[in-house]
This record gives sequence, C-alpha cells and structure tokens, in this order.
Amino acid sequence: MTIKIVPVAETDAALVDAAVALGDRYTKTLGLLTPPAYRKHASDGGLLVAVEQGEVIGYALFGLPKRRPHVRLAHLCVAGEHRGKGVARLLVEEIRRRHRDRLGIRAKCRRDYGISEMWTSLGFVPRGEVPGRGRDGEILDGWWLDHGHLDLFAGMESEALLVVAVDHGVFADLRGRAPRGGAAESQALEAGWLTDLLEVAVTPQLLYEIRDIADAAERRHQRAASQGVRQLTPDAVAVGVR
Repeated sequence: MTIKIVPVAETDAALVDAAVALGDRYTKTLGLLTPPAYRKHASDGGLLVAVEQGEVIGYALFGLPKRRPHVRLAHLCVAGEHRGKGVARLLVEEIRRRHRDRLGIRAKCRRDYGISEMWTSLGFVPRGEVPGRGRDGEILDGWWLDHGHLDLFAGMESEALLVVAVDHGVFADLRGRAPRGGAAESQALEAGWLTDLLEVAVTPQLLYEIRDIADAAERRHQRAASQGVRQLTPDAVAVGVR
C-alpha cells in the first residue's frame, strides 16, 4: 500500500491526536510530551505524519530554530507493527526536501537504546555526546545528517598533493591517548617532510567507530581530535552504507 507523508497544521485535530496517541505508546524511549507541545510544533510547521490506508503509522516532530541553521529533530516515531517499510526514511527525506536550505538535521538519542544502526541507515553521522537530563545521567549521542552545503572550510581546497582518508586503527595511532604497539608506521604519515605533500582526512565510517569506543575518556579524546582533521562528507545515501 502507498504511504503518504502529510504535513499537519494545528487545526488538523484528528491528525494531531493520532500523532499524540502514537507517541504515547513509546514514552519509554521518546519521553512524555504533552498534546499542546504537538500542536505548537504543528503550528510552526514541525509535524509530519505518515499515513497508510487512513491510519497514522508514524510521525516526525521537529523544530526550526531561529538562531541555528539546522533542523532539530525531536521525535521520529514509527508504529512497531509497521516498521521495516521505510517509514522513517520517508519522513526524514520529506524534512530534507522541505528544509533543504538548512545545513542539516540534528537529533539526540540515548546510547543505551541500541538503535545506532537505525540512525546510520538513514545517513546520520555521530557528532558529539552530552549527558542526559534523566536521573541516571545516561549519555546521549548527537546525530547529524548533512545537507551538503559547503561551509567556509569545506569549500577550501587542500594545499597538500594528496588527501588520505585513514581507518580507525591508523587514526588511533595518530590521535589516540595510547597508540597501539607498532604505531610508528602510522605515525610516519605525520613526518615533517610530508607536511606539504599529504593531508590526513576522516570519513563518517571512522566517526561511527569512535562512537562505539566503550572507554568514555578515550571516546571523547578521539572525537575532539577528529574535529581538527579534514572531514569528508559524501552523500547521505553513501553514508548510510557501512
């Protein structure tokens, strides 16, 4: 059956109520959000629902910050019995289509939910982490879906003769707190005589691997180190393939 993505206005009471009811089924992962919050997002153009045969089977709740150049994704929800149909992808693609002028889409999700593969499959890349507001202080991963706009630095051509994308093992040897035994071969990439010839770059795959480091201090150290390295940003479809 055809799945339609429908923008919801504040006055579309039936659709707003259906989204609220669906969200209430998954409060353990989404958190409790009151109906007025849904209506406020709808009035601001931040509520899309996925409809199949007259039934709301998923929705996306998002904000458009006035002082930030990105879309802030608050909820991405699909009914359990309708998962596997590509509903989440349709919702995200519609957000991108409508707000292509924004730099990208940002979302936060608890690490212990174990759904990083979903974000990855949608083309999101892990960028940073923050403590959650819950009493347990569980860490939230920051996820980013880039819209491909060139920024001041991305548009600059490298002055090096060759840009080399390194894997996580090599990156850990270069930027990790405790390089592996035999790291000298990797570290040779930063020899002084290569400075003008070679520039090291990182890919989304490496950022996924940094995200998966269990040691929090090492994870934060490597993530911070990655910010100072040229980052290659392929199309979201390519990012979603690991």
